[in-house]
Amino acid sequence: MSEGGRPTEPATGATCCDHASQVPETCQPTMGTIRSREVKLEELVPRVTDAEREDKDVDQLIPWVFRTSRIVEESHIEEWPGEGRLKDFFKNFINYHDEVPSTELVDNHESHNTRALGSTVRISGRERITLSRKNWREPMRERHKRFLNWQGTMLSDLMKGIYQSLEALDNEVTDIKFPMNSIRLQYQIRGGNYAAQPEGTVIDKLGVPIISFNGWYEGQTWGDSLRNTLSVMLGQLTKSLRRGAVFPEQRVYIVGFFGKELYIALGLFSSDLITRAQSTGCLEDFEILISPGYNLCLQENWIEAIRGLTRLFRYLLGDHTRIDSIQS
Repeated sequence: MSEGGRPTEPATGATCCDHASQVPETCQPTMGTIRSREVKLEELVPRVTDAEREDKDVDQLIPWVFRTSRIVEESHIEEWPGEGRLKDFFKNFINYHDEVPSTELVDNHESHNTRALGSTVRISGRERITLSRKNWREPMRERHKRFLNWQGTMLSDLMKGIYQSLEALDNEVTDIKFPMNSIRLQYQIRGGNYAAQPEGTVIDKLGVPIISFNGWYEGQTWGDSLRNTLSVMLGQLTKSLRRGAVFPEQRVYIVGFFGKELYIALGLFSSDLITRAQSTGCLEDFEILISPGYNLCLQENWIEAIRGLTRLFRYLLGDHTRIDSIQS
């Protein structure tokens, strides 16, 4: 990948080419086939602490309301004692939750597997996509800009609260930022310049996004969500490569909403895949791994989501990240 049109040459040999003869007739530039697969947390995010440490991380983030109830309702916000980041988050999330339809039909394409996940229906299977040059200029995203920004604010507040609660993190990685203004992540495929704007990011001390946020709008198909997820992943990947984070396999994480539910997504980019995407413009049968959907108004879902997000921070901010990538 490259940022701002400048080719990047990772040590693994991923270079940027623009040879029309290399593009298969059946695969047009900027197009590809993408699929999603729901997996358990263990497959999505490696656990790098012992079980006792992880349980403590989770317990510290169980809010008052879930110590007295299995569900969050608007009346609980009024009764919530004191102030705090989690209370502020739930004030927003309750309003968001009420605006989202109980069941959302999310795909008009031919589907292979349709599965109800709490409040929404997500469809897995193969989706043929075409990447947008600038994802924020898509008509539906422009129309729902304020709604998407709202989700970005909620995700930023949630992730900041989780990060600040974690104990015993390496001092070298404590300079994490949660910028309020969305950044635009540039990448290049087959000589063409593209850019993606996530709803927010978590940025490390080098200015590299380690997690990006993805929003949802009413009427969005799961295929459209996957296309936007891939676009943001490619931009985040490019930023990492430009900063010298070069491993045989790059792991790119997205946290987002789809309907009422939060999810964690992972894209695995091998050096061969990066080279092929840059030189031919094709991403055939690329798989995005997705967590189960978590409705954060439900106690059990909250606990599982927090387990995933605390584990994700500890994985991304630990020394093991480099070792794990080299060994994969």
